[in-house]
Amino acid sequence: MLGEAVGFIGLKITANVIGEMYMYCTMYVGPVDCVLSAWSDWSNCNVRCGTGIKQRRRTVAVRPQNGGRPCRGPLVEKAVCEGTGCKQPRAPNGWQDAIKGILSLSR
Repeated sequence: MLGEAVGFIGLKITANVIGEMYMYCTMYVGPVDCVLSAWSDWSNCNVRCGTGIKQRRRTVAVRPQNGGRPCRGPLVEKAVCEGTGCKQPRAPNGWQDAIKGILSLSR
């Protein structure tokens, strides 16, 4: 004889009776949604002088399980930055706009 019962905390008990009673217990776990970590601090600018790129990262803290919602959003963000280690004038605005456009394509 095979019988099943689900307890109030999601404990599923399956009993198989053949002369003696055997119980097999498994914990029912519902869907677990993805959880992303907080963003890291921004990195230093990748150039000492002029227009460069900085980035920040986050990781998957909890992977989705049992039909939970998948992770959404990027794990890396990039932004334009200005190196502060030079005495030269900044690049013309046209170059900064071009770099911003290239960065937006990489997301």
